[in-house]
Amino acid sequence: MSASSERGGTTITLGEAVELSRGSPVISSGSAAIDSLLQGGYRGGELVEVYGESNTGKTQLAMQAALSCAARDSSVLYIDTEGTFRPERMDAIARAKGLDGRELLRKVYRMRAADASSQIEASRLVHTKAELAGCRMIVVDTVTKNFSVEYPGSKNLTRRQGLLSVYLSGLARDAFLMGRAVLLTNRVTSFRTPAGSREAHIGGETLSQMVHRSIHLTREGGRGGGRILASLTGWGGGLVAEGVISERGFS
Repeated sequence: MSASSERGGTTITLGEAVELSRGSPVISSGSAAIDSLLQGGYRGGELVEVYGESNTGKTQLAMQAALSCAARDSSVLYIDTEGTFRPERMDAIARAKGLDGRELLRKVYRMRAADASSQIEASRLVHTKAELAGCRMIVVDTVTKNFSVEYPGSKNLTRRQGLLSVYLSGLARDAFLMGRAVLLTNRVTSFRTPAGSREAHIGGETLSQMVHRSIHLTREGGRGGGRILASLTGWGGGLVAEGVISERGFS
C-alpha cells in the first residue's frame, strides 16, 4: 500500500514529503531560550503556537520572529489582529542587536485585521502581492481573537470552531506546500480544577490538532514578576526555558 500527498499540484509519496520537510529552513526566534525548545527555531512547513496571559512576551516574540526572517533577506507577512504592532519597538530591538532596523522593516508587511473576514483574506496575500513573493514566514498575532469576539459564548461554539478549523487548515496547507514557517500567538482562559486554577489556550482541540508545537508563557510571581517561563506543551512537551524582556526583546 502506498500513501501520497500533494505539493504544488504534484502528487508525492509521504516519504518524499518527509524529506522535503527536513530540508525546510529554520528561522531563529531571536531568543536562545525559545530556540532551545524548538530545536533551533521556527521550521518551514510547521505551525507553532505561543500562548499566555498579556504581558508575557507573546507580541515581543512575534516581532522578533519577523525581524529574524527579514534578516535572512526574506519577506514576512505579519497579521495584526490586536493593533499591537509597533515598528518603533522592532527598530529598537534590531538596533540593540546591531542590525539595521529600518532596512529590515522594509521586508515586513503588516496587515491590520480587525475582524475574522479580513484576517482570513490577509492570509491569502502571500499569493497575490508581488512584495510577498518568496515570503518565508507568516505571523498571526493573535490567532483566535477575532473569532472569539465575533462568535462569543457556547451558543456560537460550533460556528466559531468550524471557521477557526477552516482557517487553520488553510494556513497549514500553505505552510506545507510553500515551506513557510507560521507563528501563531494566542490568548488563554482560566478555569478551576480540584487542584486549583489552570490556564488553557483558547481554541481547544481545534487548534491543538493543527499546530506542530505549542509554547506556554507564564511570569514567575504573576504579572509583576521578572522572569518568564516558556514551557513546551503537548507532543514532546515537558521542556522548560526561561527569559526576560529587555531592550533586545525576549532574551
